[in-house]
Amino acid sequence: MKTKITLFFAILFAFSTFGFSQTVKVTSKKVTYNRPETTENEYKRKFTLERPIVSGTTGKKIETILSYEKNFEINIKEEQTEISWLDAASFETIYNKNGILNVRLSVEGSGAYPSTYSKSVVIDTKLGTKITPQAVFTNIPGLVAKVSKMQKTEMKKANEDYKKDPDSADFDASTYFTSAKYTSKDLDDFSISDEGITLRYNYDFPHVALALQPLGEYLFTWKELKPFIKKGSVFGQFAK
Repeated sequence: MKTKITLFFAILFAFSTFGFSQTVKVTSKKVTYNRPETTENEYKRKFTLERPIVSGTTGKKIETILSYEKNFEINIKEEQTEISWLDAASFETIYNKNGILNVRLSVEGSGAYPSTYSKSVVIDTKLGTKITPQAVFTNIPGLVAKVSKMQKTEMKKANEDYKKDPDSADFDASTYFTSAKYTSKDLDDFSISDEGITLRYNYDFPHVALALQPLGEYLFTWKELKPFIKKGSVFGQFAK
């Protein structure tokens, strides 16, 4: 009887450990920073950071990876002076299961005009490390070629849409599209879901033409990506 009870708790512990390894708890801590009262614009006298707080044994390591300072090269001490750009920083948990955490970080700021930047970060919660394209993808040149094909289709459609719309008929996107080329470096910006992986590209249109910029998001199902998923990687569980 004692042996059966011991075995029962051993199995229970094993399943519990497995369950806890699949997700981590992510909560939010909002911190408001003050700037000098002499700051010329009153609305710039404060800025707020919504920081992700992560529980678990790898929580601190994950929080470091999700640092706004690290991902956007922001200097919080400098931002607390009169010469400042940052208005707010926030995050959204996109995916949190199967041992993977995907968070999208966003920062908003203003200088000559307001702007927003965002970045998707994918993390192995068991190891507390960032998941890089090199760690989960194989045949990277082939994957880049596959995304490039979708990008060319997107640019072609965008040009057709510009001509159809009277407000953008005179807009010439050739300056931006000629230099637009999806490379292996662009693989760093991706997010995951139960459906598959979304890869992104920033065309970097100027602020005055930002509304005309193509979305630059390319979704591939896990089935489509199976030939490019590295066996034994954390993504291997989806490529079956």
